Amino acid sequence: MNLLRAAHGKISPAIGTVRNTTRTSLVRQLASDTDQTVLDHITILEKTGKVDFEAIANEIANATTAGPTGPAVPAPGLVVPSAPAARADDDVRTTSSPSPGAPGTVNTGRPDPEASVGGVGR
Repeated sequence: MNLLRAAHGKISPAIGTVRNTTRTSLVRQLASDTDQTVLDHITILEKTGKVDFEAIANEIANATTAGPTGPAVPAPGLVVPSAPAARADDDVRTTSSPSPGAPGTVNTGRPDPEASVGGVGR
């Protein structure tokens, strides 16, 4: 259970990266659906009661991490260009709206994940 739970937790950031970096609405929708499916799997795994959260947290904490990231230090005397100033734009179009339901809940329109008979997931 821990191996599957940890693997599902590691793929979520990759799905978010795909969704955030594409301009294609179909790919964004697929990434959203994939993310929800992964979350369903995580929920099912956790409902077994066999996931050792302490072990997963310790594994992540003990993993090697990359060094500090960021731009290189500029050479002496080199002027680093700054980003252009942000400008207000009145032409802002959004399609999102608050989720109906109790605060802290999100209605995805999908049924709650359920364990299948004789197995862990669907």
